[in-house]
Amino acid sequence: AVLCLSVEGGSAGKKKGRVADGTGLTCKGEQCKKANSVKLAGNDVENFPQVKRFIENSFPSYLSIERQRVRMRHPTFVFFDFDGNEIDHVDIGGMFMEEMEEELAARGIVKQTRVEL
Repeated sequence: AVLCLSVEGGSAGKKKGRVADGTGLTCKGEQCKKANSVKLAGNDVENFPQVKRFIENSFPSYLSIERQRVRMRHPTFVFFDFDGNEIDHVDIGGMFMEEMEEELAARGIVKQTRVEL
């Protein structure tokens, strides 16, 4: 699964990322662009216990999130639209696991149950 973040705003196609500050969602209502898929980018989650907790407990339930192991300062959600275009990215290093789940839900990314046949 791929975890991606979308970027809103900016001019001339420039995208701005947002940093979570522990006060809730980085977008509200209509401002949240719906995403088709998400990338969880970042390599070093050991220094981010809530991100590590998310990966261990919640990540397997999100089928549309993919883990991308790249060198980054902080773990980041990168959101993509239905055409595969990056629409936003959010630094999740300062979020609690529950806030990560709320951010995903606000963008239309929901937990699913894996069914084995």
